[in-house]
Amino acid sequence: MTRMKIKLKAEKKKPKRMKKNLMFSAIVELFQKNPKAAFNYKQVSRLISVEGQVQKLQTLEILRKLVEDGLLEETDRGRFRINHRTTLAENADRTYIGALQVNKDYSFLITDDKNLANDIFIPPNKLNGAKNGDKAIVKITEWPENAKNPIGEVITVLGAAGDNNAEMHAILAEFGLPYKYPENVEQAAALIPEEITNEELADREDFREVTTFTIDPLDAKDFDDALSIRPTQKILTTPYRYVQHRRVIGRLVCILQTSPIM
Repeated sequence: MTRMKIKLKAEKKKPKRMKKNLMFSAIVELFQKNPKAAFNYKQVSRLISVEGQVQKLQTLEILRKLVEDGLLEETDRGRFRINHRTTLAENADRTYIGALQVNKDYSFLITDDKNLANDIFIPPNKLNGAKNGDKAIVKITEWPENAKNPIGEVITVLGAAGDNNAEMHAILAEFGLPYKYPENVEQAAALIPEEITNEELADREDFREVTTFTIDPLDAKDFDDALSIRPTQKILTTPYRYVQHRRVIGRLVCILQTSPIM
């Protein structure tokens, strides 16, 4: 009976362990919620509920890494606080597109935007399900003073980087064009048959037997940039005429055709 009590007592004292990536996320969140407070590593360990000397030393290691990255500053020896936030100005309402580099303890968005030279730091709790190699849209949430990298949050995952649809959606998003359409437009598009009917052929120019060159790839959604070597005075039917009897889609195509960006 005595041995059993000693064993239970020993098990009770065993400190619980937290995974390092969760510690990293918890520490960042702690300082974000307390931007003016300064803590030492023991206080941080207690506030994020980690115990044991090994985990406390890991906490100190993470704090020093955050100082190195510019997200925290060491106010006094061994005391840390978040850097004062600067005004995001033109970056406040902007989103950035790029490929995610997800590591065990931290993540970055490698941006496609040449105007932003710095990669965007993404805390683990702001990935929102994104994985390493995903093409994503990220919004900057803050940029601490003297920090090399801004902090952001994933707001949309477009798909795997390099995937045709993901890259196409990324280009559309970059120029502020819609890459997702209203449900009624999607439903109307689903009703269009894949086979071209004889009635439709009679109302269109048929170039299937005419030698035609295009710069569009085989997996393009349309072939609008093309050159035929057959002399003709006829003009190709416009996309608007093709869908004008389908009112919902027709209106959308008309708007996109007259967009200043297009």
